[in-house]
Amino acid sequence: MNDSETMAIRLTEKYLQQVAACVSEIDLDKWFEVFDSPSYGALVQSVKKINHDNLTEQDVTYFLTDVIVTFVFEVRHSRKGHFSDDENSDLRKILINSLRDAIETLPWDIQVRFPLQRFSGFDKLDLKIGDSISLQEAPLTTVPGGNGLNPLLQFSPASGCAWLCVDVRGYGTADPDTGAISNAITQAKQCLYFLQKFCFNFPHDGEAFPDTYAALPNELKPIRLPNTLARHFGMLAPLNDKLTIYDTSGAGNLLAGKFRPAANSVERTAALDQRLHTAREYFRRRHHEDFGAIGAAIEWFIDSVTADNQTFAYIAACIGLEALLGYGEVTERMEAMTSRLSDRYGFLLGAGRSEREELSKTYLDILKLRGKLVHARSKRLTNAEQTSLRRVQQMLSNVIDKELSVFSKSKLIP
Repeated sequence: MNDSETMAIRLTEKYLQQVAACVSEIDLDKWFEVFDSPSYGALVQSVKKINHDNLTEQDVTYFLTDVIVTFVFEVRHSRKGHFSDDENSDLRKILINSLRDAIETLPWDIQVRFPLQRFSGFDKLDLKIGDSISLQEAPLTTVPGGNGLNPLLQFSPASGCAWLCVDVRGYGTADPDTGAISNAITQAKQCLYFLQKFCFNFPHDGEAFPDTYAALPNELKPIRLPNTLARHFGMLAPLNDKLTIYDTSGAGNLLAGKFRPAANSVERTAALDQRLHTAREYFRRRHHEDFGAIGAAIEWFIDSVTADNQTFAYIAACIGLEALLGYGEVTERMEAMTSRLSDRYGFLLGAGRSEREELSKTYLDILKLRGKLVHARSKRLTNAEQTSLRRVQQMLSNVIDKELSVFSKSKLIP
């Protein structure tokens, strides 16, 4: 039996001894010092090792710290001394059992729900995008507690809107930097790239948007998404003329049909399902060696178009281009790298020599402005340079689309 299987059932004596050693280090007068102790560090590394596929070291640190601090704050005003003292043996036993029980719940199965409040007029929306990603109508009023903790959780926020639901495994809190939540946000950003291809960001006029929620083992917790990303999700609405179906009702055969806008909720759902085809083919290839570079470029694109700061938006788009166009040694000279990236951009998208040369020149101009921003020679974009921001974002989108057209036909890897 391996460590993961042992963890799913019960901690072995080896790990229980590490838990006990850590607890025995706690002094209620200086409880915070335990987090600098070798026994605490050893316990963090052991829990991380057991859950190496699902938890980061930071996740484990957050998790153990939360359990210990919560317990200490409950007893520190009524008790004194070390947990190793005989008079505190009852506290020591309780905390050891609490840590054991908590650790044995790891990793958690978590569903993060991103609201799409303007996705309406669909029939029984429940569309799979990937193994762990789906578009759903308002979730049920109750959700499983999971992991043997609370059996049911009430769910009522923002009923009536659609949700982009991402299932992840690991540890999460309201903090978007915890591993599972960060993973879910990454997948949601990648989905957002495909959704924005047939959607429009309507003006929000200061309206409040529904929270993003994570269904954790014992609670439903709102996630502190960056305001710009939350706003982008909240304003996103499908364009009716982009949701089309192929109508053959007035044609003599299948080839004589034509596309028309979906006329009712059932047709809108079918049209939306078809629009998600490219996204499905992308996520089906998550084990492909090129998936990481394309995913990074997509995420930088979303960071760029959702950013409030134009300088960051510009640099993010440039980094996204480099994620797809750049490879080789990081030590190569900047001049050579710049020339190589511009050549690759031109050859990727250009149809002939003159078009390739023109595209390469455009990319060189983009990189010159990037250099000014990075090296603080230009603090912000001028009115004229704002056109360059829109251009570099479109360039990145074009390169991503080109890569996706090839990637979606590549061999599937189990």
